[in-house]
Amino acid sequence: MATNAPLNRKLRMGLVGGGQGAFIGRVHATAAVLDNRAVLVAGALSSDPAKAKASAPDYDIKPERAYSSYSEMVGAESKLPASERIDFVSVATPNHTHFEIAKAFAEAGFNVMCDKPMTFDLAQAEELAKIVQKTGVVFALTHNYTGQPLVRQARDMIQSGELGEINAVRAFYIQGWLRSRLEKQNQKQAGWRTDPKRSGAAGCFGDIGTHAYNLGRFITGLLPDQISAHLKIFESGRELDDYGTAIVRYQNGALGTVTASQISHGRENDIWIEVDGTKASLEWHQEDPNKMWVRVNGQPHKLYTRDPNAPFTTAIAKASCRIPSGHPEGYLEAFANIYTAAYADMIARTGGQKVDSSKNLMNRRVYIETTIPSFYHEVRAEPEMVARREWTREWWDHHRFDFDLVTSEAVIEELESGTFPQKSDALSLIQNLPLLDIDDAIADIVDAYIRHTVMPADPTGDALHLALSSFHKCDFLLTWNCRHLANANKFAHIRRVNGILGLFVPALVTPLELLGEKESP
Repeated sequence: MATNAPLNRKLRMGLVGGGQGAFIGRVHATAAVLDNRAVLVAGALSSDPAKAKASAPDYDIKPERAYSSYSEMVGAESKLPASERIDFVSVATPNHTHFEIAKAFAEAGFNVMCDKPMTFDLAQAEELAKIVQKTGVVFALTHNYTGQPLVRQARDMIQSGELGEINAVRAFYIQGWLRSRLEKQNQKQAGWRTDPKRSGAAGCFGDIGTHAYNLGRFITGLLPDQISAHLKIFESGRELDDYGTAIVRYQNGALGTVTASQISHGRENDIWIEVDGTKASLEWHQEDPNKMWVRVNGQPHKLYTRDPNAPFTTAIAKASCRIPSGHPEGYLEAFANIYTAAYADMIARTGGQKVDSSKNLMNRRVYIETTIPSFYHEVRAEPEMVARREWTREWWDHHRFDFDLVTSEAVIEELESGTFPQKSDALSLIQNLPLLDIDDAIADIVDAYIRHTVMPADPTGDALHLALSSFHKCDFLLTWNCRHLANANKFAHIRRVNGILGLFVPALVTPLELLGEKESP
C-alpha cells in the first residue's frame, strides 16, 4: 500500500535553520522522516548564505534547492509545479526570526512546523494566528515533550479522574551548561540564547522554563489564574536570567511551581514533573522517559512502564509507541509524534479538506458510535447491561461537555433500522450532534480495512465507524463494541494499517474507560 494514502507519496519537507553548528534543525530533520512519511528536499540552512550552501550536502539537499535565505526559498518554491514544491517547512532558527519566517511561508500557502517559541512576543503570536486562520495552512508548534507516551498516559489518567481533583503541580527543568559565560567564547547556542535581541525578554525561563510549564499545562489541562515569577542572573555580566522560579494559582484553586536553571553543576537535561491529586500522585522524568511513578497512600508505589501491549496503557499512549517495552524510546520518537499528528492534517488539506490548526489534545473530539445512545436507554435487566447503562449515563450526563462530540448518518441509520423499543429516545439523544461526512474517500478506507482484516467484512458497520473516526481525526471512538478493544494485537494492527494509509489513530474506548476505570466488561 502507498505511503500517506490517499496522497500516495511522501510529504516534501523544507528546512529553515539547521546549518553547521546548529542543534535543533538536525532534530527536526530526523524526527520528520522517522516514520518514512516525509523527505527533506529543500532548505535555507543558515542566515549566512555561504554556510547555507555549504550545509546542504549534510542533508542530501540538491544544490538547486539549497537557498541562501528563507525569502529566496519562499519565492523559488512557490514557482515550482505543485508536484515538486515542498508541502511544509520546518522553522528551526533563533526565536526572533520565527514570526517573519512562519508568516512568509504561511502567506505563500505552505504548511508550517515551528520550533518553540511560536514568536518573539504576544502581538506577533496573535497576528500569526490570524494569518494561519485566514490561509488555512496547517501550523504546528513543537513542544516535543508532549509527544512522550507516558506523558500522554499521564494526561489520560488525569482527564479520566484517576488522580482525583488536582491540587498541586511541580514542574522543573534543570541544566548546568551555562554555569560559565560560554557566550563570551563564541559558542553558537549560548550566544543567541543569552542575547535579548535574539532570545527575547527571558533567557533560561523563556528557553526551558516554558517547556516545564507546558508539560504541566498539557498533562493537567489546568489554566492559570495568577502567576508570580522571580528571575535571577547569577553569572555576572550576563544580560538574561539563568535561573528562575514561578508560582502559579490555577483557575480551579490548585497551586503550581515552575523552576528552571541553566547553572546547576552536573545537570544535563532534567525536565520532570510531579502532580498531586486527591486520589493519587504521579511523577515523570524526561531523562528516564519510559517509567512513571504513581503513588497512593497506604498502597505499594506503582511503576508504570512504556508498554504498548499492557492493559493499563491508554490507547493514545499505545498509539504513541513504535516498539515493544524494554526497548527505550525517547526524545526523537516524541518529536516524531508531533510531526505525525500534523501530517494527518497536511494530507487532509492536500485532499481539499479544511483543517483547524487550533485543534489538539486540549480539546478532544469523540465519535459517538451506535452502542452509546443504545445503552443510554438500555432496558435489559441483566447485571452487565445495567452496568453499561449506568456508566454510559454517568459519562454522558456529567462528562460529555469536556469533549467535542460528533457522530454520523451511519449511526442514525443503524438506530432507525433497529427493533428495540427505545430507539426514538436513542435518536433524540444524538439529534443535535454534528455529522461527519461519508464520501468516496471513506469508502476506500473501509475497503482497505476489510482487505487487511482490520475489521469484519461489513461496509456499514465497525469498519465504517473506524474509517470515519480515523479520517476525521477523532481522538476517541466511543463504543461498547468491546471485542476490538480487548485485543492488543488488534489495536496494533489498526495502528499499522492507519499508518500506511496516512490516517490518524483514534483511541477505541468505552464510557467506563473515559470515567477512569481499568477494565471493561
